[in-house]
Amino acid sequence: MGNSALAFGNFIGGPLCLFGNNAAEPPAERATPPDLVSPAGMQAMPNPFTNELTVAFALEAPARTRLVLVDLTGRFVFLEKDSPLDAGPQRWVWNTEDLPGGAYLVGLKVEGQGWTYRKVMLLR
Repeated sequence: MGNSALAFGNFIGGPLCLFGNNAAEPPAERATPPDLVSPAGMQAMPNPFTNELTVAFALEAPARTRLVLVDLTGRFVFLEKDSPLDAGPQRWVWNTEDLPGGAYLVGLKVEGQGWTYRKVMLLR
């Protein structure tokens, strides 16, 4: 992968804060679109995984998305910036052969919504 040094700009809705206010609902004065992520939310599989991680989710309408893989120290291992995606099922596959084993967070941000996270375990 080799994306350990990434430049960061503003995320959809402001800078990313894993444990801060960005996970909160948008302010009331901002219109909130209908639920864009399927009720089951995103899936990260297999979990635990060894060399490849697949992230799957569904969008009910076209939307800009942000997908990140973060280690538990808060270091961004991978960042997919503001990708406009069509409605329907989405799938992202990461080759994780160059990462050390351990716990990671997969984060998904859909335009107009808060962050969704899944904890995943990479086995070595």
